[in-house]
Amino acid sequence: MKHSIKSFIGCGVLALCFTACSNNGFNDTEQLYRESLAALKSKDKAKIKKFVTAILPDKGTAKYMEAHSCSYRGYPEGLKKYPHAVDSAISMYTQTLYSYALSLEKNGILDDLQFIGFDSKLYSEPLSPNCKDILIQEPFGLFASPKSNDTIGYKLGELLYVDGKWKSFTKFKLW
Repeated sequence: MKHSIKSFIGCGVLALCFTACSNNGFNDTEQLYRESLAALKSKDKAKIKKFVTAILPDKGTAKYMEAHSCSYRGYPEGLKKYPHAVDSAISMYTQTLYSYALSLEKNGILDDLQFIGFDSKLYSEPLSPNCKDILIQEPFGLFASPKSNDTIGYKLGELLYVDGKWKSFTKFKLW
């Protein structure tokens, strides 16, 4: 079972399915990145988990995509094959962001870290000709600290705008 969960997540799909239909996500990409920084700065696993839960596709996402005959990297079809991937994805990404927060803190930059924008102008395109209402973006957020001359690139996965909310459908890339 553990191998099948890793395979499902490893293909780049993150899936979250609640018992109650919800519409988690973020209204805009900048809000999503600002909230990620707030979660990191909290260094609180419960707050980070809340952010991770909000950024991942949920049951409402699956229903919307199914109703519009849309699919992305095996989602939402994969939920039927790997229904237990949900808990693993939440745990894995909560731990990933928590460890990242501790690493930034250890380097002495977490408290002063600021979101400064994106590496380029945000561009959204339709997921496919048949799924024009679902948009996709691949933004790289940039964080900086006054204590360092460096910027930190930070990607929260490939983002899809589904049913009015931005959500992450692939692995995070943290530097």
